[in-house]
Amino acid sequence: MALTNARAPKGGVEIVREAVAAALASDAETYAALAEEGLSIAPPHPVYSLTRGAVRNGVLLDAAVFEGWRYLVFGGEGEGGGAVAAVVVAGEPGDLRFHSLNAGRLVTRSVAGIAAAEALEAVAGADYELRYIEAPAFCFAAIWLGGGGDGEFDLILPLDDQPLADLRAYTPIGESAALHLLQAQVDHAGGAVEPEGG
Repeated sequence: MALTNARAPKGGVEIVREAVAAALASDAETYAALAEEGLSIAPPHPVYSLTRGAVRNGVLLDAAVFEGWRYLVFGGEGEGGGAVAAVVVAGEPGDLRFHSLNAGRLVTRSVAGIAAAEALEAVAGADYELRYIEAPAFCFAAIWLGGGGDGEFDLILPLDDQPLADLRAYTPIGESAALHLLQAQVDHAGGAVEPEGG
């Protein structure tokens, strides 16, 4: 048993390569790591977003909005060389387009989150689909392990420590615990939670 990847539409890798080239052309200093020879692109995983309204209404995974396919780009040593960017490709098969490129801390934290997920006892005993979920309004990003069915067996691994819940990064929690965590952030901030750069 293991983490699995959903089948992505064809053409995404070409868009990722174009995005990397465009980033280097626009700002070679910021994206210097993308200039390494031998970059590799990992199979993508779906990326979902959550809105503040969904959390306030007590809905989490059922309200997650599919945003596209997230490709992790690794340095010259392959996955051992470290992730240097994440590129999201949006659209439908036959109409794919570039959505975003991120070279911030959430890229390396995603790799650490995936490694933590692979080491889970639950993953050793069943197949889980690898996904990424974020709630920008709450500065929240996580690895989402889809267990199939109605979400009863899904696991969420936040990529950052969650001090309000006394929860360390990469600790697996269920959907209801994740929802309570986000609702606690709303309560703590008085409903005004601003996003941060990632």
